[in-house]
Amino acid sequence: MAASAGILKLEAQVKEPPKDGISSVEFAPDCDHVVASSWDSSVRVYDNNCDSVATFFHNAAVLDASFGPSHGQVFSGGLDRLVRAWDVTRGSGSKGDALGEHAKPIKCINYCNSLNVVASGSWDSTIATWDPRQSGGSGARAASISAPERIYSMDFNDNSGQPLLAAACAGQHLAVYDLRKPDSAIMSSQLTSLKHMLRCVRFWKDGTGVAVSSIEGRVALEPLPGHDTVEEGARSLRFSFKCHRKRPANTSVDVVYPVNCLAVHPLHDTVATAGGDGSVVVWDRHARKKVHSYAAYATSVSAAAFSRTGAKLAVAVSYDHSMGADGTGAVPPDALFVRDVQPQEVQPKSKR
Repeated sequence: MAASAGILKLEAQVKEPPKDGISSVEFAPDCDHVVASSWDSSVRVYDNNCDSVATFFHNAAVLDASFGPSHGQVFSGGLDRLVRAWDVTRGSGSKGDALGEHAKPIKCINYCNSLNVVASGSWDSTIATWDPRQSGGSGARAASISAPERIYSMDFNDNSGQPLLAAACAGQHLAVYDLRKPDSAIMSSQLTSLKHMLRCVRFWKDGTGVAVSSIEGRVALEPLPGHDTVEEGARSLRFSFKCHRKRPANTSVDVVYPVNCLAVHPLHDTVATAGGDGSVVVWDRHARKKVHSYAAYATSVSAAAFSRTGAKLAVAVSYDHSMGADGTGAVPPDALFVRDVQPQEVQPKSKR
């Protein structure tokens, strides 16, 4: 595997990466194992040393995967419309259990630890929750939610005391649900300030708001209802900013790249953005300033995630076709990196 232009000495590259576009990455809740889903129909789990632990396969591209309560269980979904559960301890090749099925492809999978349910978001404009103790059939489906549009991204957070699920949908719709009361949305079909297709949504650390990214090189910060109260003279928590744009030499026009993914640091609440330009940038949303920019990778960053302690950052590098079918030249191989995060790279400006 050729090294990426962004590889640093604090960064390790997994030895057996997916063979097609990497659609998601996530760290385990109890260790630094990583799961990656891919358009090659695989779900791959890697250990702390970036060695392959297990590989599982769907019958079509996998668009998302999430660990369960530990690194021993993984859930996934994709173009075959099935929500699958995998026992990592059984090793590669095991069939896995089908929890249920959507009418159209599944774009998002989230494990909701406090409720012990798996949430799936689909292009059929529904969100379903599943009981992982059941196997297949209607008995596994715990609830079904009608979303405002097709689901493009989801995130779960229960740090506010409520088990909240956020969904970024087609048409720039944003919805937030309390999964204990899925029939009454906290935020239903709100249009974000972004004018183009949404790519990713992530909760702030405390669950009182979300960050949302779009294909037009922008990120919006959206507080939940009741959490945008500010003292006189203070700035609103709701705002948007431009990022992942480049101006070629001798031109006056920016090249705008999609912000493919967001990652919120679990300790410092800073927000990492990653885009089609191959860069990862960390932002202090309170100070509204850039904290750190990592060296650019050889092609688009398709997914990124912090570990449970924030000490590591996983970065998936896969061409996202934002520059057309063949990009601007030969497309580098798909790659997955795990780097050690330094405190100054993620700490807010005010804490340095």
